[in-house]
Amino acid sequence: MVNNSLQGLQLYTSRLFTDIFENKKTKAFIYLLFIAQALFLLLSVKIGYLPDELTHIRFIEFYQHNSLRPIVTEQTSYFELGDITRISGYLYHYLMSLIMRVFGLSGIISYLVMRVISFAMILASLVIFARTAQLLKIRSTITNVALLALTLTSQFLLMSIAVNSDALVILSTSVCIFLAAQLVVNRFTLNRLLALMIFVCVGSITKRTFLPIGLMFTVFIVVLIVKNWAVILAQLRKLNYISLLLIAAFLIIGGLAVERVGYNLYRYHKIEVACDLVHDSDDCREFGVFRRNDYLADNPQNPKLNIFEFMPAWAVRMTKGIVGTQTWRRSAPSSSATVYTFLGLISLSVLGMLRLFKSANDNKSWFIVLSLLGCLVFIIVAFGANYITYIKYGIFGLALQGRYIFPIIIALHIFGAVAIAKILPKKALLVLSTIYILLLVITSGLVVIIKSNELVADPLHPVLIFDTQNSVSQFEPGY
Repeated sequence: MVNNSLQGLQLYTSRLFTDIFENKKTKAFIYLLFIAQALFLLLSVKIGYLPDELTHIRFIEFYQHNSLRPIVTEQTSYFELGDITRISGYLYHYLMSLIMRVFGLSGIISYLVMRVISFAMILASLVIFARTAQLLKIRSTITNVALLALTLTSQFLLMSIAVNSDALVILSTSVCIFLAAQLVVNRFTLNRLLALMIFVCVGSITKRTFLPIGLMFTVFIVVLIVKNWAVILAQLRKLNYISLLLIAAFLIIGGLAVERVGYNLYRYHKIEVACDLVHDSDDCREFGVFRRNDYLADNPQNPKLNIFEFMPAWAVRMTKGIVGTQTWRRSAPSSSATVYTFLGLISLSVLGMLRLFKSANDNKSWFIVLSLLGCLVFIIVAFGANYITYIKYGIFGLALQGRYIFPIIIALHIFGAVAIAKILPKKALLVLSTIYILLLVITSGLVVIIKSNELVADPLHPVLIFDTQNSVSQFEPGY
């Protein structure tokens, strides 16, 4: 009798969960919840307290007041930002400066508008990825659970309203994946290929964290061109106005990418050029990162962790930077339960990817497998970069931020959920999803952020702090 009651309860709970997350209105509710949280944070989180927000604002203001051209050939000021003439990621700042110029915005209003635009990019990324999931025939339940989990995650919430180039990188990644899915699942067209090439270039000159993604998509594009060469030639003979606009846009944005990434590789043999290779070292010392690296190079510490000890420590620290709260010089403690649940989910998604690989029998399945593999490659590259930095300077945590894997965070959640659903029975999936979402509600998201009194001002009387005197160049090891 008791067993029958338990089975009935489990069946009812399972159906209720499925009915809720498969409901067409659920996705709209998730978007509205995300917007409501973001609006609160946008007005309440003090300006300059989010990661690198002050630096990005200063960079935008440089373009707004000093250069209408995207390419800067001479720099005589703003050295607290480092080198501006050869920096690989500048497109976000330049585009933002154009908006500020057109509307004549400055001061607090301009900072809030910048935050609204950045949030719009993140929201668009979520919507586009939901469309991608629909195109790939991913169940609404899986997509909605993944989206809800992501929008309840502290650092994603904070970064969604930050003035930060990560917003354009995340948008570029989402658009590239959507276009790639269309090219694989739907009919190949030249216009889609051109649009994909444009957004690969956009991401490449927005932030260097996109470059591994850009390289993977470049390989994908080359394969597509070789495979569909005859189709491309046929469509080139029948160009329409949209095709001509896309070609013109690609020539412009591709030219900017070649000027920055291509020339840096040719002239300096690296994509990200050190400030003192372009400017006098005394000027570069105004840049906090340059001073930090210069100091650490002269005072190296011996690494205490070997690679096998570094790996788990790195995984925990990265996860804390995702489900926890990391801001400028401030962080809220992360729940160990949430951290290790997240790491467990990542491990399950890798196992699920292997199962998907074995059972993949159509373009949709293969696209999901390759996307997950791309996410795994990106994480390995991030790990490698952090380990090299650790070996070089001997300081654990230096440039080790969970948000550095945010270019793939939406793909990781949605495609990872697909992989996990492949290996877990429905009941286990229900229990795990419920536990993780409850953990996020209790230990992450808006609740944790509001508890950080230094971070959030009174929402009814926002205290918007912008301190350019003491914020840009200060250094604290590991942050």
